[in-house]
Amino acid sequence: ILNEIVPLSEQTASQSTTNMDAYNEYLVGRAFTNSRVPGWPDKAAAAFRRAIELDAGYAPPYAGLALAIFWLDDEGARRLVEQALELDPLLAEGHAIAGLTQLDKDNAGAERSLRRALELDPSLGIAYNWLAGALQRQGLQAEADALRDKGLEIDPLNPVLTVNVAWRNYRQGNFDRAEKLMLRLTYLPEPAGFVYGHLQELYDRQG
Repeated sequence: ILNEIVPLSEQTASQSTTNMDAYNEYLVGRAFTNSRVPGWPDKAAAAFRRAIELDAGYAPPYAGLALAIFWLDDEGARRLVEQALELDPLLAEGHAIAGLTQLDKDNAGAERSLRRALELDPSLGIAYNWLAGALQRQGLQAEADALRDKGLEIDPLNPVLTVNVAWRNYRQGNFDRAEKLMLRLTYLPEPAGFVYGHLQELYDRQG
């Protein structure tokens, strides 16, 4: 979820761990989460669980695991986010995923959580996408579009942001830009599986 690896010496105690195996497992989970490759939720969840087993006081894996299981167990995800934020109230990931879990239930609350996440870490690319979703649901389309553009500038290979921005370009009549954005993801060593479905739909619509 994060775009940079912050040196352990620059992290707060609950964001860091002296157990390098736990840290490495967290990085593995984060890599699967960022990539959105086929089967990423199970692969990411397994890595985050191993990190928690190795260091139960290490906050980021709780937030990572919450995201990995969110679409199957939103209540479990909320409990994990609470644990992460109890360990570290300043964990940007935790606030971002707290916002995600509130979408469609409390969009104003989701907005507050996501804005807090970006205050704590403006480089958290996916949080711009989730904040845009909260604003869209409140009828603030122009601000939502600007946020997704900013998020994509920060995290240009994020597959979720890329596909959302690509479809907006298509709806605005810019097929070439939409195609270019989606194709860019296919050049990655292991592309996100869903991008091919979106490309197929894009070509179907274009004829």
